Amino acid sequence: MIVFKWSFLIFIMMLSVGNVNATDVNYGASVNVASYDNLNLEPEILNPPEEESASLIAALSIAQDSASITANLDSTYEKLFYKSDLNDDQNILNLVADGLWRIKPGLFEWYLSEVFTQTAIDVLEADTLNNRQDTSIFTTGPNMQFRLAPQNTIDLEFRFQKSRFEIDNTSNSRLIGRSSFTHRVNPNLNLLINYDNEKVNYTERITNSNFYRNDFFISAQYTKARNQYEVELGSTNINFENEGSDDQDIARYKVAWIHQHNRNSSTSLLINRSVEDTATNLNNGLVNANDPVVNASNLDLFLNEAIHIVYNTVFSQGNLIIEPYINKIKYNDQLELNTHETGLLVLGSLQLSGRSSLSFDLQYLESDYDNIQPKRIDEDTIYRLLYTYRIGRHLNLSFDSTRQVRDSTFADQSYEDLRFLLTLEYTSR
Repeated sequence: MIVFKWSFLIFIMMLSVGNVNATDVNYGASVNVASYDNLNLEPEILNPPEEESASLIAALSIAQDSASITANLDSTYEKLFYKSDLNDDQNILNLVADGLWRIKPGLFEWYLSEVFTQTAIDVLEADTLNNRQDTSIFTTGPNMQFRLAPQNTIDLEFRFQKSRFEIDNTSNSRLIGRSSFTHRVNPNLNLLINYDNEKVNYTERITNSNFYRNDFFISAQYTKARNQYEVELGSTNINFENEGSDDQDIARYKVAWIHQHNRNSSTSLLINRSVEDTATNLNNGLVNANDPVVNASNLDLFLNEAIHIVYNTVFSQGNLIIEPYINKIKYNDQLELNTHETGLLVLGSLQLSGRSSLSFDLQYLESDYDNIQPKRIDEDTIYRLLYTYRIGRHLNLSFDSTRQVRDSTFADQSYEDLRFLLTLEYTSR
């Protein structure tokens, strides 16, 4: 198991620098019991046995926002016990923390972050207990800003990043530099010229190639009335140190639009083409403390072309989010992972009374693999209902029901599972 060493202690020290009165600390503990029709998500032909579990969970969140420090920490630790001997008991830790120390506000700042979670070992397999590994992404470095004139600003960021994977041999360290020149044309329009540089060194050099990455892109940000627009155009250049790897020049672009219908409702559109990897995704905040597995290969860079539309509305008794999307993912080396994805995400909550609430989500994803023969197409569907009843000011009782279904053209990858979870939770909030 990977253990993060210093980042948590440094984070606590950063909190002590700021105003203690501005710190918001919340903690909680819960106990739950669960039943699973198919915990290991095996094909129906194997007649997988049912399983039951009990777990103890501790949670801690810290937030501070003062003139000198902005910091957030969200963490959970779960000790999970299974009834049968078919599955090993689990220790699960998820932590997301970041802090910004404004040593000279507006001139010099120091950034620190830690993401500790679990990622998939083999993304072609189901999200099972045996297909997870601990992953840690530690990032730190300074921010600097120079104002050349009232309309012109130069921003510089330098980062050291250490990525560690429990099983994959892709642990690496990175030196990252980012620079941006911003010209404020008027209160509604900003023009930016950006240049990023990244040097990646792998711990294991036999199967991995160190590389340099350079990104140059120009972007414009425009705001008018209820609309926000952002357009970005540029290129990514990747130079590998191994002679057997071909260097690459890849076009990158982004078009983003947000329309605020009213104070409570908005629609947004994102069209994006970028080169990514697991460490980049984790560090950009695409995972939170409740996400168990990132479905991306740790062994490879991949080109992600995406279109996302999000409708978000808040009403007196709850909220609703609807997000259809399309992703086209192309890996640099592992061509069998290349996919076309079409998905739909629906999230919502409803306040039933002063003490009870209901939340739900529907996730649908069709994954069409380009280079697997015979043809592989997976359809993953997740239905979830969560009912919560507040027994007292700090005590909650909840019932969680989740149904997962995968239909695949590969029979050994199809499965169905129904899970019930009963939780008694104490929280300081």
